[in-house]
Amino acid sequence: MTEEQIDGMVRELQNSPVELWDFVSRNVEGAEPSEIDNLVSDFEDSYLDLREFVINSLAK
Repeated sequence: MTEEQIDGMVRELQNSPVELWDFVSRNVEGAEPSEIDNLVSDFEDSYLDLREFVINSLAK
């Protein structure tokens, strides 16, 4: 993916809590729903943290 595509994906995820929750839940193994909720909450407020998470998830 290009930098622009990654940035677009991050913006899309930040604008859709349901999609963000789904993306996080698919990319964090063994996490409880409450742990996913906490991550999603953090990612909604931090573009850079979410961007890093997306990049790491895509690299798997």
